[in-house]
Formats: sequence, structure tokens, C-alpha cells
Amino acid sequence: MGVFPAFAVQHGLLATSFHRVYFTDGSLRVENLPYHWKKYSIGVQLNSFLQDNVILKNGISGYTDNFGIQGLGIENETIVKLNSKFTLSPFFRFYIQAGTKYFGPYGSHEVKDMYYTSDYDLSDFKSYKFGMGIKYIPVDFIFRTLLFNSATLRYSYFYRTDELRAHILTVAFDFSHIKSKKQKK
Repeated sequence: MGVFPAFAVQHGLLATSFHRVYFTDGSLRVENLPYHWKKYSIGVQLNSFLQDNVILKNGISGYTDNFGIQGLGIENETIVKLNSKFTLSPFFRFYIQAGTKYFGPYGSHEVKDMYYTSDYDLSDFKSYKFGMGIKYIPVDFIFRTLLFNSATLRYSYFYRTDELRAHILTVAFDFSHIKSKKQKK
């Protein structure tokens, strides 16, 4: 089990200078946010062995900042070792966020507002991510001075309640360099 507290402070331009905000009167400005930001978060990770070939990796994390954003994330990855070469890893993540008081959708901000954004990353939303990974670990595969350790293929689907959706496909290869006998001298 691991506990991961975090505290961060930033000062300076925190708004995205190219993010446009439209106001109720039809005028347009770039996003404006306070110049001081403080974030507090804590995460708890618990890894459990169910059997010799099944590992549960569970996590929960909480987040709050002085912009008024609050978030809670829950995730699980279950690792199932099928044999000495193949491992499956289904996973999911759920996240819920209460957005900043400075957020407003297109055309809803008043010109008199001091701080304003229409960035949906700072709004209220829920997100879901789930998928499956498969890992292949060869046995003693060497090509000259290169050792092929593993190959991983991972697919995930991401959905956010503001209609952001994504299909993500990741391929990763792990190699190690082995010094030859000539290099050791």
C-alpha cells in the first residue's frame, strides 16, 4: 500500500493565452484566470496478490485547488499472468470533477467578470476510461547485442460527459543493450 500526498503552488500567467472566451454581448477576449494557484491532492494505491498469477492494482485519488476544482478518481488494473510468456491486463478508471467557478460555456460570461474561462477541462464532468493490455515476454531472445525483453499492446476507450471521446492504441517494445566480450576489456 502506498499513500501519495501532494501540494503544488504556481505563480504567474496560468491562463492559456490562445483560448478565446465569448461574452454575452458578443465580445471576445482571451481566457483570464488568477495568477496564484494552489493544489492539494492525495492518492492511495493498494496492490494485492489474489493468486500466484493474479494481481489487483487499485487506486483512489482526491484533488482540490483554490480555483474551486475538486476531483475524485478511482481505478483498477487486474494483471493476469496466463503463462510464462503472456500477461493480460484489463483496466478501468472513473473520474468525477466539480469545475471552477470561473468556467462558463460559449457566450455565457458577463463583460464585468474579473476571471473567466470556457475551457471544458476546468468544467464539471465525469470521465470513463477502460480497456485491455496484452504483454508478450519472450524467453532468451538475443539479436547480436540487443536483448528483446517484452512487447506490449494496449487499447483503451476514453469517454467524458462533455462528449470528448477517444480510442487509444499503444504499442511498446522493451529492449536492453548487452555489452559484448570485446567491449568489456
